[in-house]
Amino acid sequence: MLRFAGALLLVLSLPLDAAEIGTITLAEGSVRLLRGPSLLNASEGVRIQPGDVLETNERGISVVEFADGLLLGLGPRTRLYLPEGTRRSKSAEPGQAIILLAGWLKLESGKQAPADGYRVLTTALGVSTRDAKLLLHAADQRASLFLESGSARILEPDEAGRASGGAALGAGQFASRMRAQRTSVRARPDAGFLENMPRWFRDALPARPGRLKTNPKAPKADHDAAYDEVSDLLQLPQTWRGEMVRRFSARLRDPAFRKAVAANMNHHPEWHRILYPPRPPEAGRQKPQYRDSVNTERPQ
Repeated sequence: MLRFAGALLLVLSLPLDAAEIGTITLAEGSVRLLRGPSLLNASEGVRIQPGDVLETNERGISVVEFADGLLLGLGPRTRLYLPEGTRRSKSAEPGQAIILLAGWLKLESGKQAPADGYRVLTTALGVSTRDAKLLLHAADQRASLFLESGSARILEPDEAGRASGGAALGAGQFASRMRAQRTSVRARPDAGFLENMPRWFRDALPARPGRLKTNPKAPKADHDAAYDEVSDLLQLPQTWRGEMVRRFSARLRDPAFRKAVAANMNHHPEWHRILYPPRPPEAGRQKPQYRDSVNTERPQ
């Protein structure tokens, strides 16, 4: 009974009115969603919302399809973050961010891409593009990208996440970069990239536009995230993690989460004022009273 009540509270805590931006049209193995502070089990037909993080396990793969035709393929052991600014509509802000936290991503842009396209980012390397097919891998402090077709411009994020524009990247070219170093561009991908790339990325991603019109499936609530399950989000470059305090502050009620935040404060100092709020002014405190000045002169 207590377990059922806990699961019910978890479901009720999820946002009900968030805009839907895409649909999971393929899910094999384990595919999970991090929505708000909660981890959910996902399947085909689940709608994606701004702010969602998708993750696959060592045997999991997934495809997310958007109304503008954009396809995102996730390989095994992959975490993909769609910031809350990511929306797919004519009124969307240009240059929508798609952040690969770890693993393998294949992107195929659609025919109705936003005017200024997408910013596909890792902490080490990214590109801005509107019309492209590309493969991206991120691990530790390094990222590698192969532009299968189309055109793109290299982005080099700094420690704060500000991405400066670099050289143009042409179809068939391969770029790699270690954080804080220069990007290396080659005429073709290296052997290690091709060897480790998921085999199904060699083919076009399966488009299933009919799945976008079917009744949505609800993801199944699993549990509230532990610190280790979201530490990569809390420790993102500063300009990318603005929503994280609001998103996870309720988890401070969990002593283990609170302790871990305190232990890693140097990685996210903005949590200091949440964990140790300044003392409010004392209510009703009276100002010190001073006696009126006394005339000590003798009357004449």
